[in-house]
Amino acid sequence: MCLKYTSAGIFLAIIGLMSSLEASEPSRNKKTGTPICASVQECEKALLYGSTEIKIKAIDELSKMKSRAVPSLISAIHDGSAEVREKTIQAIRSIGPDAKDAIPPLLSILKSNNKAADEAEIQTVVMYALSAIGAAAVPGLVDLLGDTNTVVRQDAIWVLDNMGLEGKAAVPALLEVVKDSNSDVSTAAMLAIGRIGPDAKTAISMLLPLLENEKKHIRLLSAGRLQDWVSSETKEAVPPLIASLNRSVDNRDDEWFREEVVDALWKIGPSAKAAVPALINLFHHKKMDNLVPKAVRALANIGPEAALELVKVINDKTSTVREVAALALAKFGESYVPVLVDALKDEDSEVRGSAALALGRIGPGAKNAVPALIEVLRSSVTSVNEEHNVRAAIALGDIGPNAKEAVPALIESLKDDDALRRFSVEALGKIGPAAKAAVPHLEAVLKYSNDSWCRDEIKKALKQIGTK
Repeated sequence: MCLKYTSAGIFLAIIGLMSSLEASEPSRNKKTGTPICASVQECEKALLYGSTEIKIKAIDELSKMKSRAVPSLISAIHDGSAEVREKTIQAIRSIGPDAKDAIPPLLSILKSNNKAADEAEIQTVVMYALSAIGAAAVPGLVDLLGDTNTVVRQDAIWVLDNMGLEGKAAVPALLEVVKDSNSDVSTAAMLAIGRIGPDAKTAISMLLPLLENEKKHIRLLSAGRLQDWVSSETKEAVPPLIASLNRSVDNRDDEWFREEVVDALWKIGPSAKAAVPALINLFHHKKMDNLVPKAVRALANIGPEAALELVKVINDKTSTVREVAALALAKFGESYVPVLVDALKDEDSEVRGSAALALGRIGPGAKNAVPALIEVLRSSVTSVNEEHNVRAAIALGDIGPNAKEAVPALIESLKDDDALRRFSVEALGKIGPAAKAAVPHLEAVLKYSNDSWCRDEIKKALKQIGTK
């Protein structure tokens, strides 16, 4: 059975889940409530003379006996019932490394590459069992890497890949398989090395070329596995990652791939400063929910050089870019408060709102922005979609007691309906005792408002301010 890095992964996951569920099935005699067999010897007899149902229950009992049961389970691997064979291999898998004596018959099944429907499922379980046994199975799997059958080679690679570090001894052989004339086999070997190692340099050298693979799932896997190896020391990975980002930027189908690439750049950190323009370019894709926040996180980890580029693009002709750049600058702290204050005057309400939220995220250190935020709070709203004044109220609350000069404006906003009133209440509470002048107004809203959420916030705010 050929297990490539496609839907086979889903199939394997389902088989694994079925295996774990079946392992928990009770194996007791329905009439007496006692186990079918209580010793290895009794279970062996059940395997010899019992029906399929009895054999399966005996296998359940043997799986609980761990290493003592391995010889008996090995004898059942070739039972005439496919159901019994599959259950036997599942039991061997559950025993793990202590079932190493089962390696030869398991490898024999894998090598047979039987394509019959029931045998295909058994081969899948065999692969999981060999993976669970671990390092002891590596020599036999390495032998299969030289098999003339392409599918057998791929399946052996899959098992080694699934072992992770347990399969480390196979790396020299896998490096040879990378030269395989079959592209599916060589790609699988490269991905396996990208997971196993043995070291960052080797793994990265295997994975970087796969970023350009024509198959989407290969690109995705390689980018994801790079994150296990890259660090601030792996500068050589930056140019290929940038190229991947630029190449895929207009292909919406590659969104997950871009996210993995951005996460790799985030992990590299300051050494990825050359990627700043490519990361900022992603701001044009605001609707890609996960991508832009990840790009912002990567820029923040790159450091001050990224901040300088953000200052440049906060005046970009595209409002979406200005909006995200403003939010991103919050990551760099109070040094950029003046830039964000200027952005509060932007012609686009979304940009003004983002600048306000960014100042709020900076917190008390943005106290010099309070007068400008008051102005935004008091500004008129021409559309129900505009929320810049609401975001200003949120920001003033996040600045806290340092925003005490905003209390009169926030009191005025209590006359508004819905969101602005609610967040003005919350802001007054966060300002605390310095907002005592708001108490009578809050009590009046509490008395006459039917908004239960607002009433709850007022009660909370009054406690924060301290009415007595």
